[in-house]
Amino acid sequence: MAVELLGQDIGFLVAADDLSDYLFHGVKITDDFTVNLASAGDCDGVLQNKPAAAGRACQIRRTGATKVVLGGTVTAGMPGKTDGSGHFVDANLDQDQFAVRFVEGGDSGDTVTALMEFGTFGT
Repeated sequence: MAVELLGQDIGFLVAADDLSDYLFHGVKITDDFTVNLASAGDCDGVLQNKPAAAGRACQIRRTGATKVVLGGTVTAGMPGKTDGSGHFVDANLDQDQFAVRFVEGGDSGDTVTALMEFGTFGT
């Protein structure tokens, strides 16, 4: 069962596009206070609302616990990164940047609990 606890959110950034279908997906902060869907391994936070058009406010989770949508099978306790669609997957322990640590495991399409935890493995 995915749960969410109070964390630090950024609320003054705006969507570059309609992000209403991407609740609990990874996002990337770009130029001029704009937010896009995250690409593979390039995540700045997790979208907490459903901005339905470009220019609408985004609530982005940066610390604490959050729900995330999975793009593959993940293991509890593993660090996670985004795939090319803003979904979360297990990070490669040899080289990837990661944005979360999974509190529970799950499969593609599931929504699970994760802790925001940014870092990089290897070089």
